[in-house]
Amino acid sequence: MIKEAIKYIVDLGKTEIFDIGDFKFTNDQLKVICDPQADSLSINTLNGVVDYVNNQVDNESIVTRIVINVLSYKEVHVMSELFGAQQRETYLKAIPCNPNIILDKFMDIESFNIQLQSGFVTTPFIETILKVTGNITDSQVTNFSDDGVSQSVTAKAGIARVGEVVVPNPVILRPYRTFPEIEQPESPFILRMADGPRAALFCADGGAWKLQAIRSIKEYLSEKLEKEIAAEEVIIIA
Repeated sequence: MIKEAIKYIVDLGKTEIFDIGDFKFTNDQLKVICDPQADSLSINTLNGVVDYVNNQVDNESIVTRIVINVLSYKEVHVMSELFGAQQRETYLKAIPCNPNIILDKFMDIESFNIQLQSGFVTTPFIETILKVTGNITDSQVTNFSDDGVSQSVTAKAGIARVGEVVVPNPVILRPYRTFPEIEQPESPFILRMADGPRAALFCADGGAWKLQAIRSIKEYLSEKLEKEIAAEEVIIIA
């Protein structure tokens, strides 16, 4: 009985190959044992990426050329090329610390105005919006002339005078949505008002600003990296 049990256990460890159709399958899976890797560094700026590459930090540990991968408008990785048994090491990750901007959702006027002044680059459109939202009387937002594009609201025009104003649409704004070192990409928004009073900004460019941000990140890195290093040792993929 013991001998049969031992043989059964040994047989369980045997690798068998099966031909199914045009493919070969095995009842076991061979995995390559990779060398241990250090944890990647975490930073919040593109300047940190530039400093890391230009100063050749960890240069003795880098076995291949550096690949800078612009994953998105808010994430950049500094990586190695493939080496060894199809390994790729990530040396550094950069993610900006952007303010939490609420879009596509109505919010009270006070919170909306604070967000406009703290989360957006100041532009003439910001000043125009604040002139409207900063003078709205409580619960006096009207929609009787709403044609889907422009909208009329009741706003205080002076100490005692109240009048109807047209909410501008679309508005071109530049929220802080990517790394601070590059110019924040502008995009159109639809400004809407509701009873309360409340206001909301709705994105109106289908995410095209993200592509612009990625291009700007690549251009910034290409410009700031030392030419003698970047020419031979760095590849930027965006």
